[in-house]
Amino acid sequence: MRIDIRLASLVLVMCVLRSADAGRIVYTESEPGVVPGDLFVIDPDGGRLNNVTNHPASDSDPSWSPNGREIVFASDRDDNQNLFVVRADGTSLRRLTFDIESEFMPSWSPDGARIAYAAMNGTQYDVFELSPRGQNVRRIKVDAPGDVLYPVWSPDGGRLAVFLSAENVLAIHDIESGDLTRLVEEVSEQKPAWSRDGRQVYAERWANGWELTAFDVDGGIGRRIVTGPWTYFNPAPAPGGAEIAFTTTIVKPQDVIKVRDLATGRERILVDSPHGKCSWNGRTPHAPSNRRANARSRGDG
Repeated sequence: MRIDIRLASLVLVMCVLRSADAGRIVYTESEPGVVPGDLFVIDPDGGRLNNVTNHPASDSDPSWSPNGREIVFASDRDDNQNLFVVRADGTSLRRLTFDIESEFMPSWSPDGARIAYAAMNGTQYDVFELSPRGQNVRRIKVDAPGDVLYPVWSPDGGRLAVFLSAENVLAIHDIESGDLTRLVEEVSEQKPAWSRDGRQVYAERWANGWELTAFDVDGGIGRRIVTGPWTYFNPAPAPGGAEIAFTTTIVKPQDVIKVRDLATGRERILVDSPHGKCSWNGRTPHAPSNRRANARSRGDG
């Protein structure tokens, strides 16, 4: 499968906790051919909107550092899609990768020491990691055919949730052992999200209609969160797990990002603009795992 990363998202919203309170949210808003993608930071209640990158290129896939000071993202500002880091106030931009192949979908590890991402490796996309300074690039060997996309660290840093494109499957990769557990089929090709306690992974799947579902990591049993006539993708559990943000298409082609109270079912619109994607990653009270990556150097088989 080949993907056009320039058209992969028209408005991307990544929501990340910065501190013990509600924190702030980072998102990318773009419209291919009309408006380039810029990173914005906003309060969860819609206040204090700031443009972080303000660049004519397309910036996408933002992910907060665990301390909330920096944001890693993908950008085509040098023609090829590479990874960059910028401070939350828009200063101290630095480039992490300098490859001619596309690199995107970064996810900052809970201990702050690693950034996982997807990159072209020969004829397919694989998962790699590198340090926040762009050093020690290593391939994380995921034993699956075809493209491996959307790596997302577990709260303890010991596992990655990934999307197996050839099988249309959501899976969990154990960093230390290399074991791969396939959770569920018929999920959409969107970024999954971990619950704050690391026991579940949220994803959108098809079951006589699209639905947003929480899958138990140990057994794959699903708990339906949202269902209906629309799509419900890029799930984003809030700090503490009481709410979840997600993107839904209410009136095509317009997407909105909603936040849903998991106890009451009440919803509010967080971002109302053409086309949207959302994930809300943040710090957790869990200590990072000391397990290190069972990975191979980039280019090894």
